[in-house]
Amino acid sequence: MLKNKIQAQSPEVISEACAWIAQIETGDLTFADRVALREWLGRSPRHLDTLKKMAQVSMDMNVMVHFSGALEQAAVLAESKKKEVRLISKQWFVPFFSIATILLISMSFILFLLREQQLNERPMMVSTEKGGFEEVVLSDGSIVKVNTDSQLEVHYTNEFRKIRLLRGEAYFNVASNPRRPFLVYANGQYVRAVGTAFIVKALKERPFSVAVVEGKVEVGQTLTSGVGKDGQQGNREIDAGVGNSQFVPSYVVAGQRLSLRDDNVSVEINTISGEALERELSWQDGVLEFSETSLAEVFKELNRYSGMSVAFSEPAISEIRIGGIFPSNKPELVLDALEANYGIVVNRINPNSVVLSRTGR
Repeated sequence: MLKNKIQAQSPEVISEACAWIAQIETGDLTFADRVALREWLGRSPRHLDTLKKMAQVSMDMNVMVHFSGALEQAAVLAESKKKEVRLISKQWFVPFFSIATILLISMSFILFLLREQQLNERPMMVSTEKGGFEEVVLSDGSIVKVNTDSQLEVHYTNEFRKIRLLRGEAYFNVASNPRRPFLVYANGQYVRAVGTAFIVKALKERPFSVAVVEGKVEVGQTLTSGVGKDGQQGNREIDAGVGNSQFVPSYVVAGQRLSLRDDNVSVEINTISGEALERELSWQDGVLEFSETSLAEVFKELNRYSGMSVAFSEPAISEIRIGGIFPSNKPELVLDALEANYGIVVNRINPNSVVLSRTGR
């Protein structure tokens, strides 16, 4: 039970908690250290919870605190009663040796648990419905934000951090760890990152794309095998085709977007402005931002969130361009804006289907 509780904690928080326990057990806490400890505990309820769990690995926290006080009293007594130095030193040495031994054993146990956790993390599925949104903090501190109607699989091993974006769109803010590459697989492509932030889109009837917000990523085709390492049938990615000269990767830096062309093989890399990147990320705030965007694209995007079907009485209407910021789950506000400002008539066929036409036609 304790092992499961420890595994649920962030490795970074566990490391910090262990450092505090080590300092508490030595009894070497200055006033400044106590202030820093209170500040650390106040940052998050997880900190106190983790500190208590780590204390259980070695000994109960209250026992440790009492031990620390007893050591200070022993030192004072030794100063005032020098004739009893030998006896007091013996009393002081035994518990100190016990504490050091327990701490060494507990730290080894914690490191074992962390290593075992890395090796044995089971794949985790994250999915969203239409209009849904999920934010997940992974065990290494990386953050994944999953947009509407999307699904991905997270699988961490001791060598790799692997994500399979099965459909939809996700934003990744990757914790740096050069020894464990972060790989995202989607649409027969891979994205390799160490410490960076980027968006991956794998949408139906749209080209695969990667937009880099921070840092640099490598993008290329994956190799697949008919049989996986576990013996199961089905295509499995062979780690990014590394070392295969027939697959030449592309490198995309912050402020660039890579898109697959119609042949799903050749790529196009374009520079995008900071404003365009902000629009790419606006869904994380529950809104969609458009700038000189055709109505055909506007409603294609809104359809991902609401499921509303919009038809145009003539092709020219679909080419009308608009701009603005709208709640992603309220397409009716866009319809209201079209009626008020663009002379468009909204003919509601049913709650989920409308036809747009011009006034007087």
